[in-house]
Amino acid sequence: MNTAFPFPSPGRRADRTRSRRTRRIVPALLVVLFTLWAGPGAAQDYCGTTAACMDQLRFGETHSAREIAAQRLGEMGSEEAYDVLVEALVEDAGEFVRANAALALGRLGLPRAVEPLTAALNDDRREQVRRTAAEALGVLDAAAAVAPLAAALQGDEAWAVRRAAARALGLYETAEAERALAAALTGDPRTEVRLEAARSLARVAPGQSAPLVQALREDADPAVRRAAAEALTHVGDGTATEGLVAALREETQREVRRTIDTVLGERRDRQAVAPLVSTLRDDPALEVRAAAAVALGNMGGKTAREALKYYAAESQFQPVRLAARDALETFNEAPPPERPEPDGAPPDGAQDGGQTPAAQQ
Repeated sequence: MNTAFPFPSPGRRADRTRSRRTRRIVPALLVVLFTLWAGPGAAQDYCGTTAACMDQLRFGETHSAREIAAQRLGEMGSEEAYDVLVEALVEDAGEFVRANAALALGRLGLPRAVEPLTAALNDDRREQVRRTAAEALGVLDAAAAVAPLAAALQGDEAWAVRRAAARALGLYETAEAERALAAALTGDPRTEVRLEAARSLARVAPGQSAPLVQALREDADPAVRRAAAEALTHVGDGTATEGLVAALREETQREVRRTIDTVLGERRDRQAVAPLVSTLRDDPALEVRAAAAVALGNMGGKTAREALKYYAAESQFQPVRLAARDALETFNEAPPPERPEPDGAPPDGAQDGGQTPAAQQ
């Protein structure tokens, strides 16, 4: 006979007792660990007014107190704190105090902050401070910041500082920023810097594709080539499409080819239809062929529709058939955007051309 015992077994009672003790002990242990890490005065380091934070930044007895004060002054955004922040940036012994003071000066948005931030970018011995000074010069949005940022991008020994300078220069649409970013994109030894330069260059010079195309076709790192392709999405001149098509034929990495397919589809330049049809037919990677189908659906036009109909019905590869069918369901009927055409572009009526898949066989 199966009889249920109405009370928990001794073993279960012991397990529950240990569980309750654990629930009480763990939070208390976390509090102790935080106190040891942050210091017993961490709760007192928070300052609530501009005046209190200024005093704490000048006279705080710990680096932590002064770091918090500098951060709070940036959040408050009071111009009254400018002189105290500059003093901290120049004189404080704490690396992170100086870094927070730099960021706070950027958030104040005062053009006169360019001078002390430039001095920190050029002369501070700590990489963290120089990096945050570069970030602050970008936030500051002052034309005088472009020259020191360009110099840091070209010459700072720390790649993280150069990357921050590249990111900051992406906020300045000037010829000097464009030149500095183009040089970094094609010449900096660090992948991280070249990646940031590609992204920034697309914002700074949306009508100039040559450095991005060069990076797309020549950079040794696939990540940079992908970033250059993505940056070409909204670059306005017609030579960008020519560069993307050439790279699509040359590229050995499937992820980069897939990115190029996507970018060509988003650009909707009809001179890319025939190369995309060839990719849809011939690429050895099914995911690249599927991306070409999606791109043709975005592209629109008669040839794109004919190609998609063919592969939706006849392809022996399921991923290609499904991608072609999906592209037909969302086919873009809108006319392509007008773009400046490169020299020697085919006349109207020939740009979505190429032959149909049946004629190409």
